[in-house]
Amino acid sequence: MIKLANYKIKRKIASGGMGDVYLAEHTVLETIVAIKSLHSNLVNDESFRKRFRTEAKIQSKLLHPNIVKLIDFQEHKDGLYLIMEYIDGKQLNDYIKQDTGPIIEEKLIPLFSKVLSAIDYAHGKGLVHRDIKPANILITAEGDVKLIDFGIAKNDDEDHGLTKTGVQVGTVSYMSPEQVNAEKLDKLTDIYSLGVTLFQMAVGQSPYVAATNAFKIQLKIVNEPFPNPKDIYPAVSDKLVAIIEKATEKDKKDRYQSCEEFKKDLNASSVKSKVNKPPKVKKEAVKSAPADNKESSASSKVLTRLLLIGGVIFLGYLFINNNSKQKKADDYDSYYNSAKKYQADELYQSAINDYNKCINIYSDRDSIIAFKAQCYYEKGAYKVAIENFTKAIDMVYKMNADYFAGRGKSYSELRKHSDAQSDFDKALQIKPANAEYHLLKGNDLFIQGMYNSAKKTYTKSLSLKRSDEAYYKRGNANYKLGKLADAINDYTNAIKLKKDYTQAYRNRGIARYESCKAGACEDLKKAGNLGDNKAYNEYRRISNKNECD
Repeated sequence: MIKLANYKIKRKIASGGMGDVYLAEHTVLETIVAIKSLHSNLVNDESFRKRFRTEAKIQSKLLHPNIVKLIDFQEHKDGLYLIMEYIDGKQLNDYIKQDTGPIIEEKLIPLFSKVLSAIDYAHGKGLVHRDIKPANILITAEGDVKLIDFGIAKNDDEDHGLTKTGVQVGTVSYMSPEQVNAEKLDKLTDIYSLGVTLFQMAVGQSPYVAATNAFKIQLKIVNEPFPNPKDIYPAVSDKLVAIIEKATEKDKKDRYQSCEEFKKDLNASSVKSKVNKPPKVKKEAVKSAPADNKESSASSKVLTRLLLIGGVIFLGYLFINNNSKQKKADDYDSYYNSAKKYQADELYQSAINDYNKCINIYSDRDSIIAFKAQCYYEKGAYKVAIENFTKAIDMVYKMNADYFAGRGKSYSELRKHSDAQSDFDKALQIKPANAEYHLLKGNDLFIQGMYNSAKKTYTKSLSLKRSDEAYYKRGNANYKLGKLADAINDYTNAIKLKKDYTQAYRNRGIARYESCKAGACEDLKKAGNLGDNKAYNEYRRISNKNECD
């Protein structure tokens, strides 16, 4: 937890790529603020310090009712801090997922108009946001809009080399084609991202939820037509479809050339939502029935035959449709069972291939994406594992502890300890009595050399569930702390639970040898017989020196 003069830190409320955000109260003024701090592992990196200063300078220039206001900036040797007004609100993506689904146009238009006004104001200051997305738009409790996070915004006059052509910036699903190609960016890239955001507000989801990875999304952005909103949500008005299409043109010169132009068309399309409203039926004059009964009877027979033919066709359609649905379900079950078997047999790439086939059938199954992420983790492809765990996390309304724990493991392998600890803490907030999550958190603390903290975490895990691994890991922490007797005791408990625990025999043998306890050679020899060559060589070295006793 950070410490800052005149501020009482209440709790962490968000985490991002460059920093964490804390809820705080000024101790004298009693005002509630949000404090964004640069991650501790980035504080000594001058390039990140420059970026953070740049964000502060940019934010200080922005005084607009729909942009979060910067109150103060503090820089110390051990940290950099942005002190901002606190907004009691919800990210637009969560607002869509949890509250509204597709936003009806009567409500969408005034909301999005405020977003356009905020970006237009920033453009007027010579700024390009470059990361416009629903996660950077807050909807307040009163239904107002606040734009946040100018962390990668660019001032055309003051870039100072912090970003260059050839470097991608932004969030993949909302990138313009020029961002994907790492070309020079201007305000028209914001127009494109605004179009993608408008799409999500109108239909209730991102245009690329079915894509399996960032690379495939980038290919779609550059090479394929932008998705038609009506393919996902047919109730979107034709006018709004046309607006989204213009905003997301691949060629910049074909897009809206300003937010003002964008906003003008948007407000010209203020039509009521078609959701749940029956289509209007054109009224026609009723013609008089024919007087001739025979002609009427013939017409009736023709109509009856047509109805019978139509009924047969409709029943045939239902039959084919049901068969198609059943085939999809059967194919899904087949691929899923095959993938799980491959995963159990540690054939991870084959499992991934079959999980992808499952996703191609049902793209909304977050659990399948998480299973795939676990396979990537087992393969050692930790960055791809993180991408997939993140996608699974973003897909579910209710937070899934296993997904956070899986992503935390992947961050830990990449030595991104702050992110790892954040994810383990999130998993434990959801399931505080889960012994495995405490064990994983302890492992990451151990890697950092925080042996006392690791020991406490392993002890917490053991209090919830006795396991050979937790005893073994706590034994390692005790050994690093020089508590050899405690280490020996932990290794012994691990061996009781797992008779052929090779590493526990080896480490107990070393601890016994270093503390001059009996049984060192027997433990090392046992580990050697179980296949540990290093342990066997150590046993031979000690026995040759006649130090076994």
